[in-house]
Amino acid sequence: VGQLEDVGVAQACFAISREAPRQPDLLDEAFRPLLNKLARRFIVIAREAGRPSEPRHVAALARACLDLGALSRPLIQFLSAQLSLPKEGAGAGRRPVLLDIFEAAATLRASIDAAASAGVGGSVGHLPKEAAALEETLRSVLVELDSSAASATSSLSTRDAESRRLLAWDGALGAWLGDGWTLK
Repeated sequence: VGQLEDVGVAQACFAISREAPRQPDLLDEAFRPLLNKLARRFIVIAREAGRPSEPRHVAALARACLDLGALSRPLIQFLSAQLSLPKEGAGAGRRPVLLDIFEAAATLRASIDAAASAGVGGSVGHLPKEAAALEETLRSVLVELDSSAASATSSLSTRDAESRRLLAWDGALGAWLGDGWTLK
């Protein structure tokens, strides 16, 4: 694990997230300890880079942690701080980055709820700054995605995949963002 770069860490997190439900007997013995090492490696890489991590890598680690119930206040705080909207004018590559930010922010916000439910670090009230920042990030990304419709040159399958990524969080968005927020 110590030799992996951020891409390798993200890929390993993705694999753990997919495989752990298939082999629950290995959860405590193999998957959680490996995820712990991957999270530590991710933090080292991010700190050494001196710049925010790629949102898709943040999302992969956050998703693996959420899926395995590996909830850590300090990790949620660290990963939340890694998210920032791309600068204006990023061109055609901006929309996929916005979707990755959305995915990471939604997963981290769900992690705060899961941590509160599990009694890890108290309630959501113990992470109000992070919860509010993630909710603001979600609002900003959704507004920006709405104002910049998917490219007419995007394939139907790309637009469908984007829609599925967003709609998977529709119920949670209503609870987090209030005001009758819905994607439907």
